[in-house]
Amino acid sequence: MLGVSAGAGLLASVVIVAGSAALADRAAVTEALARVSLLEYRSRQISTLSGGEKQRALVARAIAQDSPLLVLDEPTNHLDIHAALDLLELVRRRRGGE
Repeated sequence: MLGVSAGAGLLASVVIVAGSAALADRAAVTEALARVSLLEYRSRQISTLSGGEKQRALVARAIAQDSPLLVLDEPTNHLDIHAALDLLELVRRRRGGE
């Protein structure tokens, strides 16, 4: 199970409830951050991100956890039009609408 550790960077914040992060978890987080165009921010604390970057980080968390269901409340809030369209396309592809 993935969780968030306060004060850590986006990648480092992924922890296993029982202890250290497994390689598979790190790979899932790295892939998810890349899919929402936040990979270059992986060492930053979430508190330093803009509103749109935080929104994308939350979607990346759901993707990394391989959530079978995404409940999105205004997922494009704080995103510019390009980022909003990219995010909606990512969600569409995830639900099998390719």
